[in-house]
Amino acid sequence: MPRCLSLAQSEIDVANAAAFERDLRGLDPSDDVLLDMSGVTFCDVSALSALERARRRHDRAGGSLHLASVPETLRLLLVLFDGSRLMASPVVSDPRAAVSTPRRPVPNEVVEGRRTG
Repeated sequence: MPRCLSLAQSEIDVANAAAFERDLRGLDPSDDVLLDMSGVTFCDVSALSALERARRRHDRAGGSLHLASVPETLRLLLVLFDGSRLMASPVVSDPRAAVSTPRRPVPNEVVEGRRTG
């Protein structure tokens, strides 16, 4: 079962993309991770780039990284830049229902099960 993580950031753009990517690097790439994007209100291409690099790290290490509850702005970027490999398949409407493992905190802006800030 994948670990379900909720993003604490409401906006991911060029101003905070480096910090977002550092947080993604803090995840164990051998894990299967499902990122709950429901709290994200805005994303730009820098967020997509960070997510794609994280997906490739997870793939190389034998894990996976997928997105659930993707906001429309990011969904459009995924379609435009062929980021469909990031989308959870099948689509998960309630990402917390997809996992049965206990939730543990992870670095900085990525927080399991709750939003901060």
